[in-house]
Amino acid sequence: MSWMEVIPFLGGLLAAIAGGALVADAALIDEPFGSERRKTPRPQRNRVGQGCLGGSLVCTALVLLSGGTSPFAIAATFVGIALLAAGVVLNWHYLVDLINGPTSRVQRASATDSSHRSDDYDGRQAPAYGWPVHSDD
Repeated sequence: MSWMEVIPFLGGLLAAIAGGALVADAALIDEPFGSERRKTPRPQRNRVGQGCLGGSLVCTALVLLSGGTSPFAIAATFVGIALLAAGVVLNWHYLVDLINGPTSRVQRASATDSSHRSDDYDGRQAPAYGWPVHSDD
């Protein structure tokens, strides 16, 4: 067995393990660990979409492990592509939040709210040592 045969085999094993884990996680019941502490709750993942993503990895593993010589390799490839597209569509909001981060961080960074400052702030910059800049303070 040459390295040209070993690399797709190892990739197929990894894809099979990851796909099986995704399908199992989609099928198992989640137990909440605690209460949500965020201002805006994160989007919930779609279990069917997660199962579709896991199924697409399993189809990829089948193609890689067969070496592409199976008569069902082309069918498994097209089924994997369809499952991948369905998984991305069903979990779109979850994936965007996963990539961009929580929306509360984005809103907080874009807001220029100065409500956290005291009422006597007049807009002038104070020196680094904290003493007043002008003489009437």
